[in-house]
Amino acid sequence: MDYDRQFGAFLGSLFGLGCLGVFLLLYIGSLIWVYIDSQNRGKTGCIWLLLMLFTWPIGLIAYFVVRDQEVRL
Repeated sequence: MDYDRQFGAFLGSLFGLGCLGVFLLLYIGSLIWVYIDSQNRGKTGCIWLLLMLFTWPIGLIAYFVVRDQEVRL
């Protein structure tokens, strides 16, 4: 019987889907956070959102470097 091999393949697939889910949550969460944070700081959130869509995670690092510390409430 090949149950061990099938179970191992199933666990590998499950782990891969879990990793993909975590990656998507981080990606989408960071996009939303950068948009909201840039809007609160008086910047154009749409431009940062578009930049982040295509350059993530380098765009996220650039946002941390470029953003100022003044927050508008």
